[in-house]
Amino acid sequence: MRLGAIIENLRKSYDMKQQRDYTPFKTGFTELDRLLGGGFEPAAVHLLTAKPGAGKTSFIINVALHNIAISRPCLLISCEMTVEDFVAKFIATYINDNNISIKELRCGQQSNIMNQALEQLKDDPIYIIGQNSIRTNGFSVIKKEIDDIIEKTGAVPFVAIDYIQRFAGLISGNVTQDYRVMIDKVSSDILSIANNSGACILAISSTGRQNYRNDKNGVLAMGKESGQLEFDATTVSGLLPNTYSVEEDSGIQFRFIDFINAKSRFGVTDWEVTFKFYGQTGKFEEYDWSHITDIKTRNVNKLIKTISDNNFKTQKEIADHMGWDTSKVCRMMKEINTTKNSTGFICLPGDEK
Repeated sequence: MRLGAIIENLRKSYDMKQQRDYTPFKTGFTELDRLLGGGFEPAAVHLLTAKPGAGKTSFIINVALHNIAISRPCLLISCEMTVEDFVAKFIATYINDNNISIKELRCGQQSNIMNQALEQLKDDPIYIIGQNSIRTNGFSVIKKEIDDIIEKTGAVPFVAIDYIQRFAGLISGNVTQDYRVMIDKVSSDILSIANNSGACILAISSTGRQNYRNDKNGVLAMGKESGQLEFDATTVSGLLPNTYSVEEDSGIQFRFIDFINAKSRFGVTDWEVTFKFYGQTGKFEEYDWSHITDIKTRNVNKLIKTISDNNFKTQKEIADHMGWDTSKVCRMMKEINTTKNSTGFICLPGDEK
């Protein structure tokens, strides 16, 4: 295509963007939005990989709640849970009451609170598509829903696919194929929808249980499970459980989760933001690691006691015993200046970093 034709197409694209709100979709988390260059970019696909239990569904619900609160439309595609279970999880995060769990809402034990929340949210621009609709209608139901949202609100939506492996299986109707092959077949259609409609599409990838490293290289390795989508995505990031896991003084449990960016086509890359994730309500909060000294001290002491009380020969044995990654054990041993000469431990290949 000659340059003049390309320039003409760009003019048309810019004209369309000027007619709608094409500002980035903020996540609601100050530091994350800053590093993302203002938020997730519209007219693009973003890939977020996550280990099991890292809060992938809860994260997109947190982002959606922030956006509907400022009247930006959101379309959530649930390919794993029923619509009813997904709504219960959504409501639990919206209520954000540690005394009310997702399980209670699912089981109808808090029906009055559920009804109150639904009444408050009924006019907000939040839309949900369940797995049955995807299985029956495929991409057509997504395209139609996005077009309807744009017509009703005059704005392009934030779209989240939870999760891409399951989505690809529903589209193909054959879950026995290699997931990467199935994702390859749908990736171009997802990118086309984003480009043509202007929607911001966040595709969640649920990775296997391999022992991926908690860094940029680990996230890129996780992204390989998403086939062609890793290459089509404007950004590739990962949600990974951090080394330290504690309880609040009130006894409410939370986990530290790292949001690690490994690719950003038009911005800064190779950075991370740490969150506190409350599994009972699905709430995410940005966390300042400058306050983590006491927690680190407690976990280092726990590691020292484990080493002294057991006859381990390798760091892998320690990691398996404590439920940590070997790379985390190696990093913490460096913090306490543990050496092979003083302990007899062997640093496994790949654990040095």
